[in-house]
Amino acid sequence: MAKKNNDKKDQYYPKQEFDITLKRTGGWTQTLVTFVFILVPAMVMWVFLSKDFGNKQLLTTGELWGVAIGFIFYSILISIFLIWIRLIWIDTLNFTVPVAIVLMAIMLSQDVVIWGRALIAIGMIFTALPVNMITVRYIENLAIKNNNKH
Repeated sequence: MAKKNNDKKDQYYPKQEFDITLKRTGGWTQTLVTFVFILVPAMVMWVFLSKDFGNKQLLTTGELWGVAIGFIFYSILISIFLIWIRLIWIDTLNFTVPVAIVLMAIMLSQDVVIWGRALIAIGMIFTALPVNMITVRYIENLAIKNNNKH
């Protein structure tokens, strides 16, 4: 007779297999959503609100920060809405939120030299790590709930 493993960790966190690839947003859908809802509005704001294109600065620095933070919240909310109507799945957040943060960092760094802007953009790419961890944890919890129902 085989011994049962009474490890407390196994009691609280049962080992369950799940396949994340069963529910993923297609590459074209993800690219189209990011382009239409994140990239195009961010580029329009960058052209019209920053001094990079020889424009007079329309907003103060504080107002520009408000627009940038508002845009990041907009990108999160539009992504959640598209997830809610089932046009995309949650894995799209791994791409849309970091892209929005990087684009807003570029817009806010309008007075920084070009190599400094590149460093800021590269540093902002690491914002994808916490977003990826949150979405993977959500997917794991969802899979565990679905396995427990069956």
